[in-house]
Amino acid sequence: MYYHRGLKIRPELEEFRLGVQKAQEAIENTIGKIGAPLDSAPNSATSNASADKTLDTPSPSPDTAKSSNNGSETKQKNKTAMEKRQDSKKISRLLLGELHRDKEYLENLVKNPNIRSPNNPESSDFIIAQAEEGIKFLINRQEFWRQQRSVTDIPKPMARKKKLELAKPKVKA
Repeated sequence: MYYHRGLKIRPELEEFRLGVQKAQEAIENTIGKIGAPLDSAPNSATSNASADKTLDTPSPSPDTAKSSNNGSETKQKNKTAMEKRQDSKKISRLLLGELHRDKEYLENLVKNPNIRSPNNPESSDFIIAQAEEGIKFLINRQEFWRQQRSVTDIPKPMARKKKLELAKPKVKA
């Protein structure tokens, strides 16, 4: 209900749209989709598996359907994906605060190939497992804090210009 109100008041905020979407998904998961057929067959799991196989097979497309626009479309998709990653990093930095550096460190630690020791694989596996556990914890904290506060509540770092203005002593004439 609150996300719907917020979306009506401030439709430009992505968080309200996301909140409405998640609320709708939760309702659909609890009640079920409106107009969806009810499965009364006990072997519905096997029928769903066969239906998934038919959906996953790619349909052959003729070469004439491909156009020169595919290159520009992929560039555009890559650009928007990159912007989303940058936005999510900014939001992550705002939500986690100082813990963001810890999360980046743990992610780099897991990616580091030198952490794996051929002499003692058990200790390197233990270190990687602990780092991954820390990353999962920080992701859960980030999601929790994102749900608790709206983006407007998150303190934004002061602009450099404003910091300089505050640092200057005021001289009375």
